[in-house]
Amino acid sequence: MKAKSKVDALMDRKVDLSKMKPVGSYLDVDEKLVHELAIEYQREEDFDYVSVSWANQVKAQEFYNTHGFVDALDELLRLRRDNVRGETDRT
Repeated sequence: MKAKSKVDALMDRKVDLSKMKPVGSYLDVDEKLVHELAIEYQREEDFDYVSVSWANQVKAQEFYNTHGFVDALDELLRLRRDNVRGETDRT
């Protein structure tokens, strides 16, 4: 029963990128996943991106908050695989 409550707590976590953190602080696991997901969304649009658009950050945040940690991790891995394949096709 204790393990189920830990899983439920993991699934209930949400990310809000609009909240500012102190300079020099580290992202927690959830925020890092959302940032990595936003980077992959940006690579879908332009592989040679300079910065990640706010729209892609919001898209990643909404995906995470809707689907949870595990599905967001799956999406990140799928996008990375697809983006790497797309980049090798372009060269």
